[in-house]
Amino acid sequence: MSPVIALLLPKSKGKPEVSTWFRLQAPDNDSNMCGSTDRLFDGLNGLAVCAKCGYKTDPFYINPAFRVKRRVYDVSYTYDGYQIVSRKFKEACLRAKLTGVGFQELPADSEFFHLKPTAVVSFDGERSHTSFLRRCPACSHFRDIVGLNPACLKSAPTTDLSRTDLLFGSGNEMHPLIILSETAKDVIQRERLIGIRFDSVRV
Repeated sequence: MSPVIALLLPKSKGKPEVSTWFRLQAPDNDSNMCGSTDRLFDGLNGLAVCAKCGYKTDPFYINPAFRVKRRVYDVSYTYDGYQIVSRKFKEACLRAKLTGVGFQELPADSEFFHLKPTAVVSFDGERSHTSFLRRCPACSHFRDIVGLNPACLKSAPTTDLSRTDLLFGSGNEMHPLIILSETAKDVIQRERLIGIRFDSVRV
């Protein structure tokens, strides 16, 4: 399941209280940060893993040896759900002074970063018909969280970049949706960044 980035458009007067958003589906970069959906790499020191279900409980752990394989995209994702952006993407966000931006450095690959916005927005699982499957009694994490039909947020974000409180995917590939404001979308379009496709999301 590919990570997604969503774009907020302003509400129009006289229309229903449901805003139109767009989510971005980025291509994969033929890489794995920590392993696959059901198996983790050996030697990942400090990675928190549930003793019962065996899945990682820290979705933002960075493998210090990770390097991006397919390097042509400015926005892409690993097979295990990490949103990876290029230095060009990061510099564009900083130049534009976008709010809510957050990037985790990749110790073995200085040209790319893990995108982790500092602001969190609530996802509306009920309106999105999201399914929560196979809960682990030990760590309380679900083995699968799926369903964006349609994807809905409980309220509009207050920053240019944010991430959903809910993680989507299966097993070790759980990841949040990344939300962008219209200002952030315009910045990305001006820079002609590679690896961005939009889909509909609602508030």
